[in-house]
Amino acid sequence: MAATVKMFVALSLFVLVLQGQRAAGRSFSIDYDNNTFLKDGEPFRYISGSIHYSRVPRSYWQDRLTKMYAAGLNAIQTCTDPAGAFKGQRKHQPKGPLVNSEFYTGWLDHWGQPHAHTDKDKVATYLEKILELNASVNMYMFEGGTNFGYMNGVPGETTFRPVPTSYDYDAPLSEAGDLTDKFYSIRNVISKFRHLPPGPVPPATPKAAYGKVQMTFEATVLDKLTDLSPDGPIRADYPITMENMQQSYGFMLYRTTLTAAATGAKLSVPGIRDRGYVMLDETPAGILSRNGPMDLNLTAQAGQVLDIVVENQGRINFGRYINDSKGIIANVTLGNDTLRSWSIYSLDIDGALPTLFSQPSNPAVDIDGSLPPLSYVLQNDIEGIDGQLTNQEKRSTQPRRSRAGQMVPSFYTGTFSIQDTPQDTFLNMRGWTKGQAFVNGFNLGRYWPVEGPQITLYVPASVLKSENNITLFELEASPCNMAQSSDADCTVEFQDRPIINATVSRHRGEKYDSTATDSAPPQLDAFVAVVLGVVFSVAYPISTVLNIMLS
Repeated sequence: MAATVKMFVALSLFVLVLQGQRAAGRSFSIDYDNNTFLKDGEPFRYISGSIHYSRVPRSYWQDRLTKMYAAGLNAIQTCTDPAGAFKGQRKHQPKGPLVNSEFYTGWLDHWGQPHAHTDKDKVATYLEKILELNASVNMYMFEGGTNFGYMNGVPGETTFRPVPTSYDYDAPLSEAGDLTDKFYSIRNVISKFRHLPPGPVPPATPKAAYGKVQMTFEATVLDKLTDLSPDGPIRADYPITMENMQQSYGFMLYRTTLTAAATGAKLSVPGIRDRGYVMLDETPAGILSRNGPMDLNLTAQAGQVLDIVVENQGRINFGRYINDSKGIIANVTLGNDTLRSWSIYSLDIDGALPTLFSQPSNPAVDIDGSLPPLSYVLQNDIEGIDGQLTNQEKRSTQPRRSRAGQMVPSFYTGTFSIQDTPQDTFLNMRGWTKGQAFVNGFNLGRYWPVEGPQITLYVPASVLKSENNITLFELEASPCNMAQSSDADCTVEFQDRPIINATVSRHRGEKYDSTATDSAPPQLDAFVAVVLGVVFSVAYPISTVLNIMLS
């Protein structure tokens, strides 16, 4: 735990009034002689907590800020654009107030490793030591929130260890904004140094268990390739990175037609970034990963189509490996041959989802006999998606599976109703393997229950309505239509409690390739914002924080 008090360097100060008129006569400055901040001319020490507004639904911002205020905090820290913030900083000042800008209340999780936990008593003890020094402090995190969509990160360490969807962080406020024992321990310490706000602490937001939802197979990613990549592929002799395809997150598909037969030859993809799902003529052939293996044995005939769906598992967010290209970043070989003539598809799942299953994919001939655009016919003929004239959409009845149980990445859908006002809930993904979950088109994030420790996905009430739909993009294996399963197994369940600390399947990381309330809540109408430059340890760059004073 980083409990060492650090000197900070003030950059520039400005007053920002949010949701209200600018208060006359307000000021914020630094008294260097007495090593303290001055707020409205009086000595001021901030006690802050971090919250990332992008990880919290907008409808819950007021709730989270009110709870942080009730804990005794008088400031918050959040992310802001640092552009221009360093104009006033050229030297480290020898004097100034003491600041610990990142006092860790917990820690982040990684797929395949136990849920991080930091003892509340230790947090409280070291917080008290900091405050006894009259130091200002920011607690990272006070609420972690959720990495919705594809926005989980990857620490810039020597191994590639993606963070899961939950950014609970074992923080004083849980991922869903609920009060924890750690919240009350911190509040008790703060009460020794400043008056707590009057009135009760806001209660937890209500949760609901909506039960099981039957899921139905819709189509494979190959069935829907035209819808997912409406502009068609980019053709290149060798693989192109995700960034060069003007894509930052999500999935891509790399396709080539084999020109020679191979028997037990090694398909090697050393540039896989980050995980690849290999198919030969729409039949699963194996899974590749930058954490290993990066190759598999393949027996194939000339003319067969090789597809690799590549998943970006998260962006490295600091350190020397931050320039981490995604997709396939090096040549692919089969035996001694380098594979060429690739068709590369950028898959826009989020954009296609609203109409992906409401209408069939384009057939080669429309039902009235008219022809679709020539580009579509040519693309189908060239790419082998559907080379024959037909009056019906090409669609799998079930995804093909390998002998090991791997299936073609596929879409499943389900619907459920809510009678009363929607409440927060948690989507339990036990039984499924790995993929992306959407409710009413909102990307909840990644699920990977076979790795753990996260089993459930947080579903905020704001994305729910009376009639709801759920879509899963399952990458590896579903519980549906397996020999040992029944229709009852092809379900997901909405429950009222999270599971983010399950037993995990540990995996070894691979080193980086260096080449490659009864009373009204307090009024939070006017906040005073101070931009501070903070000097971190060698592992962290100088960064900018926005502290919004709550009183």
